[in-house]
This record gives sequence, structure tokens and C-alpha cells, in this order.
Amino acid sequence: MRRDVFFVDNTIVLEYILAWHIYVACSMNKFLFTILVFVMWMNSGCDIEEVQIPPEPEVRIVTPTPSSVILDSTMILIEASDDRGIARVELYIDSVMPAGGNLLYEPYEYLWNTQQYDDSSTHILYAKAYDTDSNVTVSQKVTIVTRRFSPSNFTATVLSDTLIRFTWNDHSTVETGFQLFESINDSSFTLRATVPANTTTLNLAGIFYSSVSYTYMVRAIRDSVKSKFSNAQLVRIVLPPPLTFRFHTLSDTLIEFRWASGQNSFEQYVEIEERIGSGGFTKIATVPKGTMSYFHARSFQSGTNYSYRARAFSTYTTSAYTAIITTNFEFPPPTAIMVRHLNRNSVQLSWKDNSTFEKGFAIERLEYGASTFQEIFRTGPNDTTWIDTSLDTAKSYQWRVKAFTSLNTSAYSSSIYACWFPSVVKRFDLSMNTSPVTAVRFVPNSSKVISSYADDAVMVWNAETGTLLQTIKPATNGVYALAVSSDGAYMATGGNDGSIKIWNLATGELRQSITAHSGRVLDVHCNSTGTLLASAGSDRMIKLWDPQNGQISSVFSGHTDSVFAVRIHPNGTLIASGGKDKTVRLWNIGSTSQQWSKSFLSEKINAVAFSLDGNNLAVGQTSAFGNPIVVLETSTGDTATYFARLSSTSTCLEYTPDGRSLLSGSDDGFISLFHRTLPFVNVHRSSGLASLTSLALHPSGSMFATGSSSGTVTLWSMANQWQKFNP
Repeated sequence: MRRDVFFVDNTIVLEYILAWHIYVACSMNKFLFTILVFVMWMNSGCDIEEVQIPPEPEVRIVTPTPSSVILDSTMILIEASDDRGIARVELYIDSVMPAGGNLLYEPYEYLWNTQQYDDSSTHILYAKAYDTDSNVTVSQKVTIVTRRFSPSNFTATVLSDTLIRFTWNDHSTVETGFQLFESINDSSFTLRATVPANTTTLNLAGIFYSSVSYTYMVRAIRDSVKSKFSNAQLVRIVLPPPLTFRFHTLSDTLIEFRWASGQNSFEQYVEIEERIGSGGFTKIATVPKGTMSYFHARSFQSGTNYSYRARAFSTYTTSAYTAIITTNFEFPPPTAIMVRHLNRNSVQLSWKDNSTFEKGFAIERLEYGASTFQEIFRTGPNDTTWIDTSLDTAKSYQWRVKAFTSLNTSAYSSSIYACWFPSVVKRFDLSMNTSPVTAVRFVPNSSKVISSYADDAVMVWNAETGTLLQTIKPATNGVYALAVSSDGAYMATGGNDGSIKIWNLATGELRQSITAHSGRVLDVHCNSTGTLLASAGSDRMIKLWDPQNGQISSVFSGHTDSVFAVRIHPNGTLIASGGKDKTVRLWNIGSTSQQWSKSFLSEKINAVAFSLDGNNLAVGQTSAFGNPIVVLETSTGDTATYFARLSSTSTCLEYTPDGRSLLSGSDDGFISLFHRTLPFVNVHRSSGLASLTSLALHPSGSMFATGSSSGTVTLWSMANQWQKFNP
């Protein structure tokens, strides 16, 4: 820009130059500068004809214009000029200067990315130019409409090894089409397909291999204008194997395979392979698409491993194998075997059928103690019960069951055991005395039961009805021993005063009174014919009496403390005794000599009982070592067996009339039944009372009675039946 100043006198040139420098220094205040020049002129006497003020810069937006089509991005071009130069140019979009919108150098350009805007959104552009004089000029405002042009959310789905489906989002209304580009194994992208505008799905057909890696992108086009590419999609052709491949054994000649198609599967068929034992796999079936099961028929042998796997096939692709599934041909055995008593010779066996294809069940039986099972019956299929009708009550048995087909047999069930053994049911209590019961005895060949008490009472009851028939008071300062003859003709009572009294049971009259011991009579017992009566007392003596005349027959001495128990051998030639001196002794009646003596680690011997055959002698004791009932061999005194009593003391013992079982009462109120030859077979039944002091078996074996320290006599029914036991 040119400036003209006319001077009247050239003498003021230097002053003007000075004023020019002041102008530059004071350029921020043009008004002040004008005043200075005017003053200088007045002082110099010069005349200024004209002064021109520097003009503002010029600025305009060249591109884009309001008619421009903005596709994702555009270059904004700004022109700005000034005679002394442009200091900077500022770009504003929607009244906000974007990052990088402060332009310092020509060309004044700004790349405007519009992909963040919605399609067809309106925006206002303008610029500001600053010259070196700090003059500023604002350009015209340009209204622009932007377009979303690049597609997004590009996805690829493998439909098969000959077809891939692509989808994307179209954000623009101005494109003329879309282009799909492909890269194989990371090679350069090449154009694979072009589709019309507004298309968002493309099915690409071809042959696609599982060994090749494919990458795809899509872009929009508007004539010769191309959008940016979408996100890339890596595609691998993978045929999934069958899912949940499994089998179900239908029989030993048929199994069924089942599976499901994998997600996005495009198989044409499935192959199933089999391996027997440790051999190789061989194909056994080709199953077409859409079928998810296969029945495989063969003869499956127990103990042989059968392994299977499967894979899917399409036109050009093979899936991986499924996991290998293996079976040792499972033929499940029957379980939950049970035995139920029916009658003396019969039991019913039952079991659970765990297979669906057995031809029947084979039942095997073993007489307990034998070594070999014998097959005794074969049922039909699906049978779960069978009745064994050929049992001997003198024996114990073991059974087991297995399933069978024409080819195989299952494993055996667990074994079940049963023996002929008493069961016990309480009938009623007889309680008319609070004094402890010291003894109970049945009267043979009658329905009477007799109980004695520490308060010197003896009571006779009807065992069928519980009616009290008679009360006897022996006047012996307490009755502590009681015996009844085998023919029921008399009973003997032993008293606290050392006397024994013989009573006529028919009339209740006293027949004999014997001064027997110098202390309390603790036990009395009749032989099997009723012709001998043995007594034991606190005076450590054992004596043998004739109950008819009360005469003493023999005296047996040797115990060193009170004798609590005495029994005559069934053959009448021996006497067994036990007492507080912790010994059991066997005596010869004829010679009164001691046959043997057996010492126990106990506090005392409470009871002894001969087996019916006389071969064994059972001993009940109070012991700190589990209170076992020990069975001795009569001939030698050696231990034959024992039955654990755990924490309870056996206070009274009797063998059952059939000789099969041993009955015991204890101080914890429990009644126990022990199998004579099977030490692990026993039944424990609570009497509900604190302590049992005595028990007696009816000769018929159908009932027994117990007496307690509370003064209660209880009647029990007892009957043999087939009962389960665990050896």
C-alpha cells in the first residue's frame, strides 16, 4: 500500500522519519499518532495535504462451498491477504475453533473429518484473519451439509466352504455403490465384488479352503469418490466337529450314538469310527446331514474296550475329531439284594434290575461255611423276586444274583446272608412289687411263671394273662435264689438266712426247710430229672441235696469267695460254678473233685449256663475289658468263642431250648440274643428298664421272662425266623 505526504519545506524530513518510528512504536493507538504528526506539523510550520490510515486484512473461505458434497472428510481452504502480511488465520466450525484450527502459514488449509456427525447434519464455517497491525477481519459464513459415507460394523459369517455372507451398516444416502476387497494369506487387497447403493448384505460364492486365511474390507463409492475402508474381517473356514458325541448301551448287541451339529456347521455328513482294544480306528458308519443318531449292531464282549470318535465332512472341508469315548461294555449287575422270611423252609429274595436287556437272572446259594456257590435257579427277564423253598433251619445261607444274556453275564450283586434265629416281641409287664426281682422261673407243662424278690416274697403268675395267682412269704429275710423241678412238682427257694425251702407247687405247701449255708444262698439249680438240687452261697461252698428228704449228698469246696452261679450238667455228672473269686470251676459229682478251674480278668462271675448238648459252658461276667460272654469247652475249660457285650455286664444267661441261641440279660437293661455257632449274629433289644437281674426261658421256647432291679417282671414272645445277618 502506497502513502503520499506533501511538504511545504523539506527541512522537516528528519522529524518526519522520527515520527514514523514513533508511529510504529505507537501502532496500538492510531489516534495518538495522528495528534503527534499534527503537532509536529504545527511546530515546523509545514502543511499536510493528505494522510491515509492502513486498511484491515482480507479473508474468505474458498472451499468447501455450500453446494459441496461432504463425504466423510473435506479440505477447508482459506485465502487471507494484507499489505504488511498476515499474522495468523483462525478457523471456526459451529463457533468453536477445532484442534489445529489456528493456521499460521500459507496455504491456510484444514482437513475436516466429518465421520462423527450424523448423516445430513448442518454446520457453519467461518474464519478470522489477523494482520501484523493487529487488524482482524471475519470471513463470510458458509453453511455446509455433511454426509456419513464410510460403512461400519462390517461382519463376515461363514455359511459353508462355498459361501460367505457379509453385512455392514450404510450411513449415507449419496453413495452409488459399495466395493468388497479381499486379501488371501496377508497378500495385497484386491477388488472382489461391487454392489449397488443401499446394499447392506452380500453373499460371496466360491471355494474357500480351511488352510487359507481370508481378510475382507468394504467401502462406499460415489462415482469416482471412495470412502474410507470399513473395519477388516479375518475369515477362516472351520467346520466344527459334532457336539456332545455320546452313546447309550441298549444291549450287548446294540448301542445307539447321539450327537448335535456344531454352531454354524455346514457338514454334508458325519463319519463314525470304532477301535476295539488297542487296535486302530476303522470307519463303521457314514451318516447324512440332518441325522443326529446312529444304531450300531455287533456282539459286545464283557471285558473288551470299545472306543469311538466322529468327525464332520463338507464339500471341501473336514472337521476335527470329537473326543474319544470308551466303554468296557457295561452290563450293570443287580443291586439292593434283600431277604424276607416267609416260613420255616422259605425266604423271598428281591433285587433291583439295573439293565434293560438281560435275558434273566441267575441265583446262586452257598451254605455258610462251605466254599463253593451252587446255581439254584434262573429267572426270566425283568424278574426282581424269587422264593427259595428248600431251606434247612439247622443251616445258614448266603445268596448272590447276576444278570445274563446269551453272550455275557454281569458282575454279581453283593451277597445277602440269613440264618434261622429268634425274634423278640414284648408282651406285657408284671409289676406288683417295688423290691428288686432276684429270680424268675417258668413251671414246666403249665402257663405259670414264678418270681422271687429281695423283700422275701415269691409270686406265682399266669404267664398268658398276667394274673397274679399266689403270693408266698418264705420268711427267710429275702429270697435270692429260685429253682423249679423239671416236672413242675416242686420249687426251691434260697434265702438271705442261708436256708433252702422246698415247696409243693400244686398246693403251695412247704415240704422241706434245709439249713444249707452259713451265709446267703445265692443260687440253686435242679438237675434234668428233679432228683438233685445244687446250691451255692456266700460261704464259698457248693452243696448237692436230695430235694425229697432234704439230705445233703455232696459238698464242693475250693472257691475263695462268694459263689454266685451254679449249674448241673445235662447228663447229671458234672457241676459248674462261678463266683466273686473270678474263677469258673467244673466239678465231678461222683468224686466231688474239681475237673478244672478257669480264671478271668474280671471283677466277678455272674452266671454260667450249659448248652443243651453239654459240650459248652457260657460264662457271664463283670469285666473292665468289654464284659464279654465267654463260651468254654466243657471238657477242657478252653475258650471256644466269645460274644462282645461292650460296656454292659451280663447278669443272667440261658441257652434257648433248640440249642441254637444264647439269651442274656444285662445291667444296662438290654436283652441280647447270640447265635451259638455264628459269633457275629446277634440281636440287642432294650427292655426299657435300668437293670435286668434274672431271666428264664419257657421250655417250649415260645416265650421268656425277665426280672429287673425295679421289681418288674416282663413277659416276652420269642419265635425263630429267617433273619438277615452280616458276617
